[in-house]
Amino acid sequence: MKERRTVNKLVEVQLLKTLPGIGVEGQILQVKPGYMRNYLHIDNKACYVTPNSPPRIPVVDVEELRLQEQKKHRQLQQRQQQQQQQQQQERTPEEKAEELETEKQGKEKSDGAMSLEELSDLFSSMKSTKKTSEKPELKVQSNIFDSAKGTIPGLEMESREFDAIQDIDNKLPKLLTLDHSTLPINKKAIAKHVEELTERNVDIEGIYLNYIDTPGDHIDTITESGRFQVRLRSNNGKSFITRVLEVE
Repeated sequence: MKERRTVNKLVEVQLLKTLPGIGVEGQILQVKPGYMRNYLHIDNKACYVTPNSPPRIPVVDVEELRLQEQKKHRQLQQRQQQQQQQQQQERTPEEKAEELETEKQGKEKSDGAMSLEELSDLFSSMKSTKKTSEKPELKVQSNIFDSAKGTIPGLEMESREFDAIQDIDNKLPKLLTLDHSTLPINKKAIAKHVEELTERNVDIEGIYLNYIDTPGDHIDTITESGRFQVRLRSNNGKSFITRVLEVE
């Protein structure tokens, strides 16, 4: 019988800097000793956390922070809706009648040719839209969301791709499980499993696999029981989410 892979002892560390693909400043992680010693410890990216050496900076709970930011976003939307409703209620009958007349005139003009003034307004609007679209948006992985946009600071991506990866992040459990009877397990099988859970199409090329204790070493196929890390990347490669996969 094939011996089961033994997982090296992990050490607890705190990130002192935000590192894309790893975590955010203040987050507590468990990593392989060699990874901490050869990468994270260099340039003061992280520090060890032991009973005699507590965290250096305030600890960040990324899940709690994400929920808080989502709550703020919902509250902001509710306030905006209430303000709009209040403004509509405060309008006088004359203002409402004038608005209806303006809409009626706009419909009548839409059947004919555009005036010079309308063409000028159109070109001005197109220039403004172009400048706005060229401004980069800050978006990242599923750990921390922007309070106004519901996004994560750090990466750029199109809104449609962000919605897709965010939808997968919201629906996908933190721990994925597969039976060892399905071994060997390749990326296609993992993609099918994720699609069944999220009802979202998953690109096989955007899936990365590795042993949970060696995040830098990618594998193509799982051939034994144990715990693994699955990373799902968006189509533009600028955003991703990670999950733990346990093969029992």
